[in-house]
Amino acid sequence: MTDEEKEAWIVRCAAQYVKRAEVTPEQGREFAEITYQSCLDMGFELGEPEDEADDDMAEWTDDEGTVT
Repeated sequence: MTDEEKEAWIVRCAAQYVKRAEVTPEQGREFAEITYQSCLDMGFELGEPEDEADDDMAEWTDDEGTVT
């Protein structure tokens, strides 16, 4: 993956975090970068960025312990 492709992937992933989790763009970017690196570190093939963000957010819980 080129630097340009990586950047485009992170931008799309960050936008999904912002859209679905209503986080700030800065937080979305941070989450996207972590998601990208985690996929690489675990040896996973990168899927569509929106799907990777959704998969990550599916594991999130709110203060009451329910998945948001």
